Amino acid sequence: AGAREWDIETDSLRGVLGSDYESVNRRAQQSGLDLALFDGFAPWMVATTLLQLELAKRGLLEFAVIDPGSVNFIALDGTMPGSVYANPEDHITHGLRFACRHGFHPAYAIYEPGFTRTGASMAIRMGAPVPVYRFMFSDAFAWGFPPRPHHLEAHVRLLGEAQPGAPWMAAGLGVDIRPLIATAVLLGGHVRVGLEDAPLGTP
Repeated sequence: AGAREWDIETDSLRGVLGSDYESVNRRAQQSGLDLALFDGFAPWMVATTLLQLELAKRGLLEFAVIDPGSVNFIALDGTMPGSVYANPEDHITHGLRFACRHGFHPAYAIYEPGFTRTGASMAIRMGAPVPVYRFMFSDAFAWGFPPRPHHLEAHVRLLGEAQPGAPWMAAGLGVDIRPLIATAVLLGGHVRVGLEDAPLGTP
């Protein structure tokens, strides 16, 4: 059996928890979820966390996303408005405490090398299960590295210093990940293959 990570779409959440703030927030308060961490978030994002909480309590969540840092999303061609993907320290700490409590592995998206250093130091300090590191590459956005083998090697070397032996994969957003496959295999890693791991607009 594969890893039991749940990826739940918005439509399926509406029937379970409702789509308005009042119903979702009521369920969140009943579950003891800290709503201050979700200020300004859409109801379905809070609902997703509630479902993950329930899965974790049942021992059905093997790993879940906890991204250890913030980054600017700016399109290299200027065709999309920029934004900030923000994950402040208190959010990361909350997620890692959740992982420690329920025994699932944090799944880190590594947009910049500093994410590896932050994520490793916090996970080790807090005694969290060993994270899975997902090295993110892009041809479309200005964060991180483009998909070149020597850039993947740099990520892997840094991880070897920060948390030796931790599992990792090459992945990306708005990118053709294929140039990294051979290097990832030779270095003992994995390659994610999905909708994000192809150029945007690919048929």
